[in-house]
Amino acid sequence: MSSAIETLLELFVTTEFIGGLITGAAALLFCLVVGIGRTGPGWGLAVAAATFTAVYATFGRRLGLTAGLLILLAGGWLLERSLREGARNDLPLAWALIVGGAVLSTIRGGLGGSPWVQLATPGFIVAFGYSLAAWRHMSHHHLLGPLFAITAFGIWVTVPETSTARILLAVALVLAVATTRRVDMRISTAGAFVVAASVAWIGADGGAARPGAIVGAWGAAGLLLILPWFGRTESSIPGWLVVGLHTSVVLVSTRVFGLWESASIAAVGVVAAFLAAGALLFVLLPVRAETSDAR
Repeated sequence: MSSAIETLLELFVTTEFIGGLITGAAALLFCLVVGIGRTGPGWGLAVAAATFTAVYATFGRRLGLTAGLLILLAGGWLLERSLREGARNDLPLAWALIVGGAVLSTIRGGLGGSPWVQLATPGFIVAFGYSLAAWRHMSHHHLLGPLFAITAFGIWVTVPETSTARILLAVALVLAVATTRRVDMRISTAGAFVVAASVAWIGADGGAARPGAIVGAWGAAGLLLILPWFGRTESSIPGWLVVGLHTSVVLVSTRVFGLWESASIAAVGVVAAFLAAGALLFVLLPVRAETSDAR
């Protein structure tokens, strides 16, 4: 217990954590000053910009990773515009840019480890980014920042190399307030995919020494990945249950399965945790709906 407390206290004085606090605060201030707050879609962009600014300032620039992120941004922006304006002819190009950006940010992002990392990372970016994009229109959108902070904490406690995870955690803590009701920032589709790339890259980079940690870090996506698949019915789920269940999935994924050496076994465990959480939500939804109808 004492070693865990010491580790937590040491976190607050590390260069990476302080750097993340500075860039996160700067991003939040910029969004508020230019008026992106109050239903503005800048939260995801702020998270990614603050995270990678601190990463580059601390560890040096990665031009290939930057190029991949910019392509992801372009693809996400085009996808959102296509869906909003009904320009379905642009959808193939949008998805090509998204997939291409995910692949480029993986192969040029300096990620080592087994070949499976190179194959799985783009898939995780696309799947997680697609789910995150849905949070802009969800009834629980104000919980996005706090839930992401829990996710970032889970990544920090599971990856063996925590340097970049400290940055993400600091940024997430500062920007957690940005999506709350008082500020009410939202996430755009473009921002969703670069946030997903941030989680994927930091999880793979920090977990390279223990493959199971990479899977556990990605499993920290928790309800950020699961809840959007329930569509409009998610509005009937109370906020406290969303936070509690997300925290549980994050802890199980990171502090149980993320500590295993085998990535395949960890993946089975994380998928099982996701299915259990989804099944619990599915069971509770009818009960919640019946209670609301009765009232």
